[in-house]
Amino acid sequence: MNRARAGCTAAGRVANVGSSGQKPRKPSHSQHLPKVGTKPNRDYELREKRKVDFGGWPIWIVAVLVVVLAIAVISIT
Repeated sequence: MNRARAGCTAAGRVANVGSSGQKPRKPSHSQHLPKVGTKPNRDYELREKRKVDFGGWPIWIVAVLVVVLAIAVISIT
């Protein structure tokens, strides 16, 4: 049998196989999510939906901008 194909080096030692110890199994930014249907889960879902709807802006800033824009349009006309 060919030693290179068997995973042996020229000195007869077995070469390391795989990437064991190279990187963590889970990313460091992973987080625990609450169980589905609980109040914390509903709050989390609502926050995420608002982020998607308004691009991460708080809803009160969006409301103020809409009111200011409406007043500007009324005052111009």
